[in-house]
This record gives sequence, C-alpha cells and structure tokens, in this order.
Amino acid sequence: MSASQRASVRLGAILLCACAVCALLPETALAQETDENVLKVTTRLVQVSVVAHDKSGKPVRDLTRDDFILTDNGRPQPISVFSVQVAEPDAGSPAQPDTANPLTVSNRTLRASEKPVVVTVLLFDALNIPSLDDFLYAKREVIQFLSRLRPGEPFALYSINGPTVRVVHDFTDDSASLVFAAQKLSQSPLMNNALATPQVSLDPGHQSVSQLAAWIAEKSRQDEAARLRMTTEWTLTALANVAHHLAGIPGRKSLVWISDAFPITIGLDTHSLQNASQQQYYFSDRTNKIARLLTESQVAVYPISPSGLVTDHIYSAGVTPREAHATISEWATSGHMVTAGELAAPRVAAMVDLAGKTGGLAFYNANGVFESIHRAIDDSSVSYILGFYPPEAAWDGKYHEIGIKAKRADVQVRGRKGYFAGATEPESLPERHAALRLAVASPLEGAAIGLRVNVESNPLDWWGQDLVLVMDAHDVRFEQVSDRMRAEIDVALVQQSAGGRTLGGVKDTLLYALLPESYEHALSDGLFFDEKLTVMPSASRVRVVVRDVSTGAVGSVSLRVQRAH
Repeated sequence: MSASQRASVRLGAILLCACAVCALLPETALAQETDENVLKVTTRLVQVSVVAHDKSGKPVRDLTRDDFILTDNGRPQPISVFSVQVAEPDAGSPAQPDTANPLTVSNRTLRASEKPVVVTVLLFDALNIPSLDDFLYAKREVIQFLSRLRPGEPFALYSINGPTVRVVHDFTDDSASLVFAAQKLSQSPLMNNALATPQVSLDPGHQSVSQLAAWIAEKSRQDEAARLRMTTEWTLTALANVAHHLAGIPGRKSLVWISDAFPITIGLDTHSLQNASQQQYYFSDRTNKIARLLTESQVAVYPISPSGLVTDHIYSAGVTPREAHATISEWATSGHMVTAGELAAPRVAAMVDLAGKTGGLAFYNANGVFESIHRAIDDSSVSYILGFYPPEAAWDGKYHEIGIKAKRADVQVRGRKGYFAGATEPESLPERHAALRLAVASPLEGAAIGLRVNVESNPLDWWGQDLVLVMDAHDVRFEQVSDRMRAEIDVALVQQSAGGRTLGGVKDTLLYALLPESYEHALSDGLFFDEKLTVMPSASRVRVVVRDVSTGAVGSVSLRVQRAH
C-alpha cells in the first residue's frame, strides 16, 4: 500500500474519532442519522460444518446441496453456500511459517496451504484426570496413537496442567517429535492427594472426637468444592483460548479433549440436603458461551474420558447422547437435585453438552482412548459446509437452533446445534477490558483476525521501537452508516517478564469510518496502525492483541525481546 493509500485509511479512522464526541450529546443530536442511512448487518452468513455417515458409521462422500434440509428455529432455510471438504493425507510437508522476512511476524502461518487436511488438536487435560492410573493409561494410549501417524496429517499437542493451556507441540506430521513431547506430559500437582479424605484414628465414640471428625469431613468437602471451582474456571478459560487460537485455520477442526471434564454444577450434591447453607455454583452459562466460541471458530469437540464405563442409567450405552443431553438440560433449568446415582459421573454432563453443541461426539463408554481418537479423526474426514443468510427479523439477539437432516434415509448427519443471532446490547466498557485482558493473558495466539507486525529488529531491541500493525480487514466486521464503513477495534501492546508478569502496556481503541475508496484499499492491503514503543530491559516479550468490539474476534502476536547481558 502506498503512503497516500495508508493515509487515506488513517484519515477515515481520524474522522470517526472526531465524531465519537457526538456520543456525549443528547440523543436528539443524533436523530438526524435515520434508518435510511444505516445499512443494518442483517445479511450475515451463518455457516455450518456437517459430517455425514451411513448406517455402518462410514463417512458419506457423495451428498449434494439438494440432499440436505436446513432449518433455523424450525423454519426451512435456502442453502446459499455449499462445499465439500474431503481431507486426504498430503505427501508433502504441512505449511511452515514464512521466514523470508524475519522483520515481519504473523499469526497466519498455517494459511499457506489451501489443500484440505485433517486438522486435529489433542488436548491432554491433566488438570481434570484425578486418578493417577487413568492419567498413566491415557498418556500411554496417546503416545501409542501418535507413534502411528501417517505423513501429511498435521497434529498439535496441547495440555492443561494448571491455570493456562500450553502448546506442548505445534502442528506437525513428525510422529517421533510428537511422541517425544507427549512423553513429558505430567499429572497436575493439584491431583496429588487432592481427593484424599482425612482419617481420624481416635476413638469415634468420644463426643469431642466425633465433632472433630465431622468438622474435618465438612472442611474436606469445602476444600474439594473450592478446588473444583478453581479447576473448572481454569478449564473454561483454556477452552476459550484454544477457540481463539484455532479460529484462523480454515475449515473444520477437531479438538480431541482427553479429560474427565468438569461438573457443570458444583455444590448441588447429596450433602446439600444436610447443609442448606452450602453454596452452589453453576457453570452452564459459561459452558454455553465457550460452546458458541468453539462453533464460531469451526471447532468440533471430541471429549474422551479415560475412566472407562460409568454407572448411571442416563449415561449407559443404550441412551443416545441426545437423550442424555436433554436430561442434563432439564436438570440445569429445573434446579433438579441430583441423586447419588446421578452423581456417579457428573462430569460427563459437560462432555455431552460441549460435544453436542459443537457437532462432535463424546466418548465416555468406549473401548479405549486409542480407538476413540481414531473414531474422532475418521468422523471428520469428510465434511460439508452449508451456509445460509437468516432474514432481518432473525437477528434478535437470541440463541437459534439449527436443524440439519439428510433426505436420504440411509444417511445420518451431525453439525453444530445453533448460533447466537447477534447481540441486543453492546458490551460494557468493563466487559471489553476483561475480554482484552483475557486475550493478553492467553499463552496461545488468537488467529480470528489476521495480524502481522513489522518490527525494526527481531528480537526487539530495548528502548524505542517503531511497530506497524497490519490487520486483515476481511476479518473485521464493518457496518455501513451513511456513506462510510465503520468498525471499532481495541488494541493492546503489553510488555511481560519471563515469568509472565505484566510490566506495562499501551491500550488504544481504533475507530474506523472509511469512505468507499479507503475501504477497498483496506480490504486489499489491510488496516494499518503505527505505535512507538519504549521496550523495557526487563521485558521478555511484547504481546500485541487486537479485538473486534462487534464480534469479539481476537488476533494476537508475541514479539521476543533481546535479553539483557
């Protein structure tokens, strides 16, 4: 982009910054901007990734647009977009980062390859596998699977072992390298003796000893509930970070989540009948938000429990995931007091819920982890992309159920269960700040917004550095108001120590109001933003994060800093 074109794009942003003062005036001052001048965003494309199988469970490859029936809240919708993705192993190497210009750092290293491949992340959730035996068994099965990878199938290995998700190994088809990385997986320190029940060896007949034993037992329950709340919060944050990280990779992605998951409700147990004061914590709303994030990023979740068979009737092999999910949903909405039998596998509820809403499958009574991973991979080897444009009235800020059926009786189809039709109220400033802090704290790079950063040195030198941020305008939601295309983006440049502590940062909000010519330049060349940054000698890295206020889409890049000598 030429200097004049970049100036044109910046001029549009500056004009809207000036217009932002209008927000301080009474509403009547803005009434002149009528609905006739505002192009409402009602033609948003909703895409659904669908997998299809015959009665024997084999993928079906020959379906056409006319073989599908798609509904939005029960209303039939015309399928405007249709494509087939058949993932075949590629004999060549997977895409590698572009190193031609080391002074340009990008979060889109996987976009170089347009050939459909099976894109799979194995998320080893050591935080939620309480049993050491189950942990060692799952680790052994994962290593066995990775040791048999075929060339051309890129896999990534992530882990949750504490408050953050960690990239153990990024995408590669190098089986030996993945196995070496998997061998270093370790159980979470929180699992060591975390579930042990305190024992009292004194004479239980003595009243004071009985009271002490009761106090210890109650304290143990409270400590376990507190640990569950903490690990559940960490797990949900980790899943959100994974969704942002995988958003920039085109097509359907499979997240194979090796875990015993987490209870959607904490505190609603058999002890609640004796202790009415016990606090209850519900995570169903958070789980729904995470499911929306994952579906928008086209990530299908395949939870696999290494604990084997469960005992409650709703989780038996004779009950379909749909029936189990319906029962669980009824509990969540009715305040159902679960029974001791239902508590046998409360964590399965989260597995069924996330798998069902994202178009994946939950494996909690399967033959083994190794076989379940294979089934998850085979499940997504052929997928169909269906797209439709909901009518204007559909954008009501509510959750919409998507129904997908195949006209052929011998075909079973499965995809995401719904979508969130916009937002009736914009995010508050505290909500925006919290979302930006979460994106900054993530150890994974968000790729929902394509972002590259041009630097003067790599790694960054101390003191003054001129950074140029370039965002992919196609990934930003613009709305046409009068004769301008408008968007709002929050930007953060945060310096962090080697231990991850925040040392300082710069936060800004970019308000774009682009004329048609400038908007066309932005689509072809990107949205530019310059920043003069004083790099601290104690900094280890600089996190650059951009977030679309309208959609919540995140793009981020981490820049290394030259170490002090």
